[in-house]
Amino acid sequence: MADLMFIESPAKMKSISRYLAGTDIELFATYGHIREIKKSWFGRGEGMFNPQWDDSKRKVELDNKKVPIIEAIKKKASKASKIYLATDPDREGEAISWHIYSILNGEDKRKCSRAVFNEITEKAIKASLQNTREIDQAIINSYLARVLLDRLIGYKLSDYTRKKVGGASAGRVQSIALKFLVDREDEIKSFKKESWFVLKVELKNGLTLSTIQLNPEILSQVKLFKEQKRGIVWFQTKEDAEKLAKTLELNYRLVKIGEARQETIN
Repeated sequence: MADLMFIESPAKMKSISRYLAGTDIELFATYGHIREIKKSWFGRGEGMFNPQWDDSKRKVELDNKKVPIIEAIKKKASKASKIYLATDPDREGEAISWHIYSILNGEDKRKCSRAVFNEITEKAIKASLQNTREIDQAIINSYLARVLLDRLIGYKLSDYTRKKVGGASAGRVQSIALKFLVDREDEIKSFKKESWFVLKVELKNGLTLSTIQLNPEILSQVKLFKEQKRGIVWFQTKEDAEKLAKTLELNYRLVKIGEARQETIN
């Protein structure tokens, strides 16, 4: 029996088959998704965690006759020795591979492995066959979450915007992107300009030192900025920084070298 590779687009079959020349691998295109979650899925208690599916009614050519795509996939799989689920490398592609796997019987499922390539080149395709993996459940969960968001928000919001402003769509991407823009605009409008000052000393050897601590006497005479970041003293006004600068001597001497601090990185 020959091996079988499932892909999404029939337009890619010619290029992929050229790079698979010399191998015993047959290609089969699904023409995109082969099943969709039923529209009645959400809103029926625990049904949202155990979705029900509507299989595609699309028909394809098989053995000189038109048959439902689901039937064709099962027949092809039953005759294959190995099955490569090579749908697109994105979330929807992972979902299509998962759907193909889900409709197969136990024996045919054991033949399956996920092959992923990001470009249609001989090197990428052959590398994917040597480095197959299992279907990524985390990506499938992301796909299911996307569908849920569409049903809960996207479809309803799209219907609303269509009625109110004539918008064609306001799904999960557009709606959250709009929220980001609104939040950012609110931040810009509410922004209040604030200034702070730091005191740095440059030594003759070019080394620059920053003020990180003030003695109590000086601390009582200056005003500090409300936030102190990166262990550096921030002065509230330029005059406060200059007040400290005037107290500094021109000559310095080394008093102490502290112990090296060790940190464990997990």
